[in-house]
Amino acid sequence: TAIGLSRASPDGEFNQVNQKFADLTGYTTEELCCISLEDISFAEDFNTEVQLVQQLLDGTKDSYNMRKRLIKKDGNIIWIHQTATLIRDEKSNPLYFLGAIADIDARKKTEEALEQSNERFRMVFDNAPVLIETFNIDGRWTMWNKECEKVFGWSEEEILSHKNPIELFYPDPKDQKQAFETIMSTPDNVFKEWYPQRKDGKVVTCSCSNYKLNDGNIISLGYDITERKLTEKKIQEYQQRLKSLAAQLTLVEEQERRRIAADLHDNVGQTLALTRLQLA
Repeated sequence: TAIGLSRASPDGEFNQVNQKFADLTGYTTEELCCISLEDISFAEDFNTEVQLVQQLLDGTKDSYNMRKRLIKKDGNIIWIHQTATLIRDEKSNPLYFLGAIADIDARKKTEEALEQSNERFRMVFDNAPVLIETFNIDGRWTMWNKECEKVFGWSEEEILSHKNPIELFYPDPKDQKQAFETIMSTPDNVFKEWYPQRKDGKVVTCSCSNYKLNDGNIISLGYDITERKLTEKKIQEYQQRLKSLAAQLTLVEEQERRRIAADLHDNVGQTLALTRLQLA
């Protein structure tokens, strides 16, 4: 069997184990009959287990399950899943505990690695200076990072709990439909400009792109480009003013050139007329 089985006295001393139990602990079956549950239990976990054992003895529980760390004979520690039941005699006096353990060390390490990976992802997700939001295959928001909270004003809790969050950003149903279709139907990995509304009612300009993941979920990446667009608009207005001033300057220069030419023509004419009079 892949399950380690044991029988222990009410005070926790082993009196019978199977070979799998011995293999998991690294002790022989004979050695195990001379030690107790406490001897192979991680101290912190054993303190928790003592309380569960007491509940069995008090009759408030029939059995318990727990994940715990087991200390092997060589000092190595592995994670196991343990189930224990108290067997009583016909007068309800405790006779012995029946225990079953399974090795979950590989699974536990995988879970811990995944948890660490998720923690690192969440740290990057929350602290990236980029608008990041995710949607499930039904179009529901599943994640909403700190930059989104900063730009739009709604917390992740508010977005995830709202029955139709998209209406918060686009009051017009036509805009809601277009935004939803872009998210769900046609994520094309191209950045496009959108004009969502913030919590305070102000409209911002965002450049966003949606990406469909292998599991069908959608991740949206974007930037708040409101300030940049305002700056670009100011630059364009300034350039237009410069062009207008340049055109006015050219016109003034042309008018001045003509005036000077006309003045010269008049002066030359007057000089020639005077010369003729003098000669006459």
